Amino acid sequence: SMMSDMVWSIDAQFDTQQELILRMKSYAYTIQNETKVPLKLIIINDSEEEKISQVIRQNLFLLFKEGINNAIKYGDGKAIRITLDFNHKIVMNIENAYVPGRDTHNIASQGGRGIPNMKRRVAKMNGTLQINQENNVYLLLVTI
Repeated sequence: SMMSDMVWSIDAQFDTQQELILRMKSYAYTIQNETKVPLKLIIINDSEEEKISQVIRQNLFLLFKEGINNAIKYGDGKAIRITLDFNHKIVMNIENAYVPGRDTHNIASQGGRGIPNMKRRVAKMNGTLQINQENNVYLLLVTI
């Protein structure tokens, strides 16, 4: 799977918003079917023709995957809401409720490298990363 993701991310034939969205949808629906955790994917202002660089495609997709995996791992099993907005900037928002009392200190951690990896990926895209936990809701916000 990781090798397939890497090949996809460097192949220039997949350099549009539409191809990125198709890859994200495919991953989201596969995970939803495997885990039975409902995912609500909302796409705003997308374009079939708009180009996206290899660096953004690769890093945004990997952030997307990690965000969903963490939402499932630490979530309460209810719906995960994912919004991708392609207006003037790319904004990705992943939001879900989590179980109070569960170890959420490392909520964005996968193998102990989650938050540093996310920060590194966002920096490669010259973007910003916000991670918030309030009222038992976890929010990952990436802006590029």
